[in-house]
Amino acid sequence: MRAGSSVALLLALVAPAAADPATADAAFQRGRELMKAHRYAEACEAFETSQGLDPQLGTQFNLANCEVEIGKLASAWKIYRKLADSDPNPDRKALSKQLAAGMAPRLPKLVVVVPAMPPQLAVAVDGTDATGWVGVATPVDVGRHAIVVTAPGFAPRSDTVAVKEGELARLSVTLTPLGAPADAAATATPQAGESPPAASSRTLHGKIAVAGGGALVAAGLVVGAVAVSDWHDAQKATVDQDAKSHHAVVLGDVSTVLVVAGLIPAAIGVYLWQTPRSTAMVAPAAGPDRASVSIAGTF
Repeated sequence: MRAGSSVALLLALVAPAAADPATADAAFQRGRELMKAHRYAEACEAFETSQGLDPQLGTQFNLANCEVEIGKLASAWKIYRKLADSDPNPDRKALSKQLAAGMAPRLPKLVVVVPAMPPQLAVAVDGTDATGWVGVATPVDVGRHAIVVTAPGFAPRSDTVAVKEGELARLSVTLTPLGAPADAAATATPQAGESPPAASSRTLHGKIAVAGGGALVAAGLVVGAVAVSDWHDAQKATVDQDAKSHHAVVLGDVSTVLVVAGLIPAAIGVYLWQTPRSTAMVAPAAGPDRASVSIAGTF
């Protein structure tokens, strides 16, 4: 009798926690009100509470709508896809399919690359197994993600990658054997609008070179225009025609030197700007009777 009473009491305690429609509905309604008040983080918590007490497809749909507002785009996208595949409500199913398709271009993605993959490699993202992500661009939520890469016989590697909406972040990891110098590196390379830190200096130098070269070309064109004007005036002059013609020719030569001296750093600057691989310094210079450009660095 005593054992039977204990089992009955245990069942009585567990049963209400398994499903609580009334409390779940209250949490759901609170989530709807918080959404209207644009208090999205609190609304998501309310929907998650409701879903945990009484799982419903409608609650999932509202949770996905809420998660979109707080940057959890991948989480919302996964819910929409699930509903688009299996929701018995035809209207909600169609809307979920439409929303999932519309979100696709906005999804942040993360790809983990391990050039030399050792046996039993394991990858965790935010504490969850993500070994299957290796080499695959996988949708993730907006924000920072902690990545840990491990393998037997190798020192573990960890890094944090920030991902923005619509971007692809790439993390390349080289594991270091235990006992070897810790010189392997893990680098995160954001795509779609964000340059790697190592390339930013080269890109800046490229822009400076383009600007400096462009200034020299512009100066050369101005001097050239003056030379052409002086040449025409010299042809019409009746006094000191030879001296004036010579002066126009000299200006023409200066114009040519400035244009050529400007085109060289401009072309190099475009190369540096568009191929950010290493660093280089380009320093154009011009004086009253000469123009020059100096380049230092590696290509």
